[in-house]
Amino acid sequence: MGTSNADTMSAPSPTSPEVAAARSRMAQLNVEIEQLRRSLKTRLAERKQCRDVLARYKYPILTLPTEITSEIFTHFVPPYTELAAPTNPDSPVLLLSICHQWRDIARRTPALWSSMQVVLDDDQLDIVHEQQLRLLEIWLKRSRNCPLSIRLADTRLLPVSASFATTKFVEAILRHASRWQHVEIEVPYENLRALSAPMPLLRSIGVGPIEGILPDTTPSATAVRMFASAPNLKTVLLAARVNSFTIILPWSQITTLTASVYVPEAIHVLHQTTALETCTLSIFDQ
Repeated sequence: MGTSNADTMSAPSPTSPEVAAARSRMAQLNVEIEQLRRSLKTRLAERKQCRDVLARYKYPILTLPTEITSEIFTHFVPPYTELAAPTNPDSPVLLLSICHQWRDIARRTPALWSSMQVVLDDDQLDIVHEQQLRLLEIWLKRSRNCPLSIRLADTRLLPVSASFATTKFVEAILRHASRWQHVEIEVPYENLRALSAPMPLLRSIGVGPIEGILPDTTPSATAVRMFASAPNLKTVLLAARVNSFTIILPWSQITTLTASVYVPEAIHVLHQTTALETCTLSIFDQ
């Protein structure tokens, strides 16, 4: 007769010595497991004690007066000549992620938020531009009454017709024009031409390159006048493709000038910059 599968797979019954050995080993394992449980309980209690000690410990940096911590924070951000974008490692946003106390101090330190850079490019979706605009407005609000250093550059190929208008960014920073101190702006000509505001603190500007239709060689009603009311403006940088005839500036008070110009522009500018101390011109043929 054949053997059934159940008979083949069933293990033989253990012998009496095997049963005795298994019972002995089981008892030994139960003892070891209980010892491990007691040891784990002891170590969990020790860990809780360590946590309590660490929770009561005051790190020296956290015992500093808020004013000193704020001053230290202001040395963390780059100077206005190296403006950081919000996602950069040297952005003050990093300070918000360290601990609750630092986050509160950073938010209440206006100088941390007085320098900002926004660059719009074709690789970004409209939702990214919307996020950039919200961040820009948050930074401007946190900066309170501090003088501002701003770089706004629209490098998109067709910024004028782009779905998320450059105008929104320009208007956001223009509302704070009275606090502008150092500004670099690269936006379509139409955005610049339509704007005007007093800029009593403005010390330096960089403009261009400008996209759009520009006047030819003489000042006109279509010139950019937004920098005309800037009594403290001393430093001007005009990039290539920025026609000096298209921008009305207080030339007589400018002491430092860097520009890429054609010969008629150079004559026009040098005739007016009577206080000039440092001048770097790249002159192009007609």
